Amino acid sequence: MNEILQKQVETVQLSLDKTKSSTADSRETLRQSVNTLISELKIWEEVWAGDWTENTDVYDLRNSRPDPYLVHITEDYITKDLKKKTKINLTEIRDEIRTITKEYADLKDVILSELSFIQDEESLKNETELLMQVEKFKWGLSPGDYTKNRRPSSFYVYDPTIINRGLKTPPHIKICDDLVVFSSLLVGFNNFDKLIHRLLRQLEIKTNYESGVNSNQMTPQELVKVILDKFHIVATQLKNRHSAKPTLIVDDEYDVQDLLNALLYIHFEDIRKEEYTPSYAGGSTRIDFLLKREKILIEVKKTRDTLKDKEIGNQLIIDIAHYKSHPDCKHLICFVYDPHNLVVNPRGLEDDLNKNSSDDFVVEVFIKP
Repeated sequence: MNEILQKQVETVQLSLDKTKSSTADSRETLRQSVNTLISELKIWEEVWAGDWTENTDVYDLRNSRPDPYLVHITEDYITKDLKKKTKINLTEIRDEIRTITKEYADLKDVILSELSFIQDEESLKNETELLMQVEKFKWGLSPGDYTKNRRPSSFYVYDPTIINRGLKTPPHIKICDDLVVFSSLLVGFNNFDKLIHRLLRQLEIKTNYESGVNSNQMTPQELVKVILDKFHIVATQLKNRHSAKPTLIVDDEYDVQDLLNALLYIHFEDIRKEEYTPSYAGGSTRIDFLLKREKILIEVKKTRDTLKDKEIGNQLIIDIAHYKSHPDCKHLICFVYDPHNLVVNPRGLEDDLNKNSSDDFVVEVFIKP
């Protein structure tokens, strides 16, 4: 799976780099132009003397022309005025935005096509969640959103028939609506870049750890997961010994740590217990296990009557914040041993906590059995 994944990640990375490279200069130019036009439109906002009913297009131009200074101004007039003052063509901006949007839509199709197979991999739940965010990604505001926010919630009219005709939109606000959409799209492209970078980075981290595991074998993370999957079976089996000989009964968190420590030695050599993490918010904390060569931290919890969903979640959120500063950590695995099923919604809690992953720090929470 690693070889396939690496190839697909490379394909997506090339597509991302190509799209960013071909649009970078125009996106920056467009950003500056849109900001300039929005700033210039403030002048028209200040001289608007109309309302949202019958006199929508009335502007007070007393400072720039003789009487009559209250005049009707069209959207086309304002557009030409903006072009004259700024040398910026609104039509050209609209066309460029449309072209870039098409390129990013094509990039999105490539990503969904190349990485769709990760949805079938249990070990890539975090990355599948990010892929779903890619699929549902909204580039920016929709036309009319800005106008809706500007419309008054109530207004006075002398002619009741006006209500039946509905509200009209002032010309300068129509133009500003377009510009706000353009601005949000440009921000959306940047956010999409960051989302894809995070997705690819997490996939790379999982396939390129410095370890003795070959690409055609299981990754260190997969090996840890196998141990966690079998942990409850082993703990249960230990209770059944010949002649009732003493054994390890997993009653508390220390028992979980002791058994897990022994099981980790099946696949790993350098296992460091109770490793201190650097100071965070004025204090430091100890991680239960550090697999130093593999750059994996393992935190262990065991549920009890006073440590269930909310308490487990709160503790792990604090732990995650601590462990992000650990110099040897690229991957945090949190193992919650819940033999009596005290966690009501284990998959939901896992998903919520896994969202704490970042570009360079992968969080995976496993609540077992």
